[in-house]
Amino acid sequence: MLEPPDTNLAVFKILYNVENVLRELIREMLDGLGERNWYKKRMPEAALEKYKEGIRIERTIRWIQLVPHHPLYYIDFPHIREIIERKDNWNDAFRKVFRRKEVISGALLELEPIRNRLAHNRKISEKDVQIAKASYEKVRNLVGSAKFESLAERNAALTDIRTDIEQLLEEAKATFANCRDCRRVNAIPRWSQVSREWWFDESYLGISLHEIDAYFRAVERYMAHPRHRGVGHILQQWLADAKLDDKFQNCSQALARILEEWSMGR
Repeated sequence: MLEPPDTNLAVFKILYNVENVLRELIREMLDGLGERNWYKKRMPEAALEKYKEGIRIERTIRWIQLVPHHPLYYIDFPHIREIIERKDNWNDAFRKVFRRKEVISGALLELEPIRNRLAHNRKISEKDVQIAKASYEKVRNLVGSAKFESLAERNAALTDIRTDIEQLLEEAKATFANCRDCRRVNAIPRWSQVSREWWFDESYLGISLHEIDAYFRAVERYMAHPRHRGVGHILQQWLADAKLDDKFQNCSQALARILEEWSMGR
């Protein structure tokens, strides 16, 4: 098998680190704004469509293993710069990191044509390597070397969607048993965690989440009921009116469909 040119390998390593560090930085900074699934509002429309199309195609290919990646890993390289430059993102998050927009934009613009050549397996020149190294150092200095290293390592952590869904199903079963017997439900920690995850979204999972949300919202309402002597018959009537049995069955079926999807080579 023919070995790629050393220049191509050198630039690939640089781009791999720069791209993934910036993706993780964007994710961290915009997650920090407290907007769930911010990518639907704060990514360019073309980037959002690129993500949706990419994950849709991946889900249809049964012979590949679908490794969970945030939507930022489906977008094109120029989209990274566009996200950082965008006025609301810059003012709300990235100004405090990069200070001057033209510096980070310039570094990424220098890398774009080199990345295009690499992506199409064209020969990378020594001059390309020098430009890529200089851009790498600019980005590293802007982010901070220690921060750069920690963000680079973060990309290696994989999201275990199947385990989270299995635990959510167990929590649904346990809460339903308590509700059915009018026992107290103090907390639903797995739902609280999973419902905030970026991947808990119909556009990523490809399955409607309405029934899951409806069940756990009903459990939250059950938890809010006052608890005192003689309240049992009130809770029983509420359970009947809320049709919690139906909601639980529908929720369990939806979770089972997700598990089935993620057991097929996932």
